[in-house]
Amino acid sequence: MGTYLARKAALRRGGVQRRIVRASADYYGASWLDWVEYIALDGIRRVGRARVIITGVGRQATRLLAVESARQAAPVAGCPFTAYRCTRLRFEMRDTVVTPMLECVPVSCVRRLLCVEYDWVDWVARHGLEEMPTAVPTTR
Repeated sequence: MGTYLARKAALRRGGVQRRIVRASADYYGASWLDWVEYIALDGIRRVGRARVIITGVGRQATRLLAVESARQAAPVAGCPFTAYRCTRLRFEMRDTVVTPMLECVPVSCVRRLLCVEYDWVDWVARHGLEEMPTAVPTTR
């Protein structure tokens, strides 16, 4: 499990803002993978789901996030989230269309945590009502 404070969220003493980013495959029996908005290495603002938090210690401590990169998807007509101007996301996939693209991002580049609601209507249409996301290895 990885839990680290990222800059610029809840105010603390001295006006410094911090937030907790969580990336755990097993947190009390279920996964807890936060969605984040971050500045990529090319300077573009992106969103993705944190998968792993990497801490390295050399001459200088390093904190990195392995993020499954996501991009905006076409809205669905009649969806209540579309009416509230919510953004629909989908994972950016590799050429093999099996696994999402991973990006390594310094924790200091995380701008905010996102609240993401899963598209259960689409999920049930593709996988059935009784299939849970943890049991399906791909996002096809």
